Amino acid sequence: MADVIKPCQCYVVKATQFNALNFLRQDYARPDYARWINRATDQYLHPSTVSQLLRTLHKDKLSPSALRLRQDAGLRAIFSSEAERNTFAGQFNDALKSESECKEHVATAIFASRDKAQSAISSMVELGISENAFCILSQASQFFDENLLHPEGNSRLEIVTATAGGGIAGAMLGLSIVAIPGVGPLVAAGTLAASAFFSVATLSGVIGAAGGALTKVLSDFDVDSVARNFYERQIRTGGAVVSIDTRICKQDRDIITQVLLLNGGSLPSA
Repeated sequence: MADVIKPCQCYVVKATQFNALNFLRQDYARPDYARWINRATDQYLHPSTVSQLLRTLHKDKLSPSALRLRQDAGLRAIFSSEAERNTFAGQFNDALKSESECKEHVATAIFASRDKAQSAISSMVELGISENAFCILSQASQFFDENLLHPEGNSRLEIVTATAGGGIAGAMLGLSIVAIPGVGPLVAAGTLAASAFFSVATLSGVIGAAGGALTKVLSDFDVDSVARNFYERQIRTGGAVVSIDTRICKQDRDIITQVLLLNGGSLPSA
């Protein structure tokens, strides 16, 4: 006989809230397991429907059916007790607040190459924007000749960040290696490198969002190929992501975004 699941043991994360999972603290309460559901009907989603959801999760231009799926879909996490569920609920609420704060204060754009990104930053510094507000995220191969760990497959769907400790990297202040499954080793450079999590969260989307039972749900699908968003696709072809924390440079986020665009940056369109 199947175990009886009580509503007080369940917590549903809406598909539109998935990116907030990236902002969960590392010791968040893990569910025993999780299931994709249609929140409107309370029915489990078919694997092909989940694949469609992941394939369109990071896109802006959607058909009415895909948009409705995104609005209705959710991930139901089942916990061993009501106390565990309530702990997760509080942690996820904090994660939502952290994501909202980053969206409010951090401006992000993609550049065709790291050189173009650095040129844009130099121009913006000349305009009076503090260099302490910048972070550049690009492929690690642009800094290293040696082979770096290249996380692939569905078995490790988490973000691992480590500060580089030797060689060229050790000589560069504020340089960190960020390993993202399906994308590979990336370099986060700049004074903000240690706190560049918003860029990483943007890049990884749902891929970097899971741990424990949530990872198992995602690993049932080919997330490496279907959940890749605009920033990931551009990074893989040599682009560079520039993020600016407007709390440091004290300029309006919308104005900073326009300056990024005027200096050759672009925003996701799909």
